[in-house]
Order: sequence, then structure tokens, then C-alpha cells
Amino acid sequence: MTFAGDKKVSVSPTTSTELKVTVPVDAESGEVILTMKNGETVKCATLEVSKPVFCYIPVLPDASQEIHAGKILAISVQNGDKLTNVQVNGATTQYIFQGGTLNVLIPSNAGGETALKLISSNGEVTYTIKVIASGVTETVLFTGPLLITWSDGGRVILPATAFTGLTAGAILKIYFTQNDNWGQIQINNGNWSTISFAELGNGGYITTNTYNDKTITSQELVLTTDVLSIINSNASNGNAIIMQGSDFVIDKVSVITKGGVSAKARLYKIKNLK
Repeated sequence: MTFAGDKKVSVSPTTSTELKVTVPVDAESGEVILTMKNGETVKCATLEVSKPVFCYIPVLPDASQEIHAGKILAISVQNGDKLTNVQVNGATTQYIFQGGTLNVLIPSNAGGETALKLISSNGEVTYTIKVIASGVTETVLFTGPLLITWSDGGRVILPATAFTGLTAGAILKIYFTQNDNWGQIQINNGNWSTISFAELGNGGYITTNTYNDKTITSQELVLTTDVLSIINSNASNGNAIIMQGSDFVIDKVSVITKGGVSAKARLYKIKNLK
């Protein structure tokens, strides 16, 4: 369905004789056009559209316009005098309304598809905008220190929620301290099979022999499309990755991302599996 002003919306018939649609806030009064599945169009009677009385954006930024995290987004709005609050991804942000233009501070942690909500004294409306992230985000999933073992209480468990929605190229970073003895960290998926990482010679073990240097204190592992698929498809009981072993102290585990997509959960230090 196309409203005047070339505002198109999808429709879902509720009955064979009835359609229910949401009128776009920037639709104009005028002729409505229905587009059939076969591509044919039907012109309907003129529809009188009453504009919203709350603050709204009549024209969203063009797809070619770059919106950057940590910067000001200037956009024209209607009924700006009714505005009482602006939120980005559910959090209140700073804004200034002047002369029909709303200047909104896009938070530095925003990125990708971002919810922009305008809250007025008499209503609210939410838009989805695409934001270019400001840089690298490191999300801590586990904080030690924990001397890992092969039994409950000595394992590091990373939750499945931390990997949902991650894009390929994110980095799993393991911070550790090597003991005097020969040691190892086995990295398993939620079904207890080792995960192969290119950085570990297509294996799932970090050992003393990996470095032959006791001063090394961290390892970065790239989460490729294949690795993420293995992690997510084998998550079990809410667990995505299980690390166990001996003679390594795991100090911290984090996920490093770009583009504003971050891991979603934080892990407790010790978790029993049985």
C-alpha cells in the first residue's frame, strides 16, 4: 500500500474483505494505491491523513548519510515543542531543539541498527537508524584469576548469550599466567568437543609448547564464520565454551568487536556443570 507522499507500507489481510495497516507518521493526505501480488495497482479513494500531534521526524536521513557514534545527529522534526526526552537504544541521551532542528548526541557505544526514540508529552515514536560505530569494543566475559583444572570449580564457562549476534571477525581473547610446570588449556564447545582455531594450528589446545615462552600472557583467537557456527550450534544448557586444563591461571576472557556489536553477557567466576 502506498500513501500520498510515496510512503509505502506492507499489509497483511485480516479477512478476505479487510486490511489493517499502520499509517506512516509522514504520510500525506491524498490518493492511496494498492499494489497486488501480480504487480497490478489499484487506486483507492482519497484519504485524509491527520498528522501526529507529538514530536516526529517527517523525513528520515537518506541511506547515503553517515551517522557516527559519538557525534551529533541534526535532523528536522515537527512538533518539537512537545518533546520531553530522547533515547538511543533505550538510554536517555543529550539533545537540543532549536528552530525546527533536533540535535541528538549519538552515544559512543552505539553501532549498527540503532533505536532512536522521541518521547513527547502526548506520545512517542521510535525509529531505526544505522550508526557507524566509533571503534573497538572489548566485553569482559570472565574475570579470574582461576587456576583451571579438569573438574567442576576449575572450569571457565562462557555463556551462549555472549556469542548470539556476533559477526565473523570478532576476537576471543584469553588472558592467562603460565605456571612453572607444563600446562594446557582445552577449549571446548558446549557439547564438549574441542574447537579448532587457525591460530592454534587448527586445534583446540593452548599449551606450554604453543609459545615456549613463559612471558606470554594472552592469546587472541579469531571467531570466523565457521567457528561461530560451531559455537552457536553446539551450545548446551546455556554454555557456549568450556575451558579446562591444568597449570594455567586464566585471568580474564573477553570478546573484542568492531562495528558496535558487542557480547551480551558476563560470566560468573565458577560454575558447576553437574
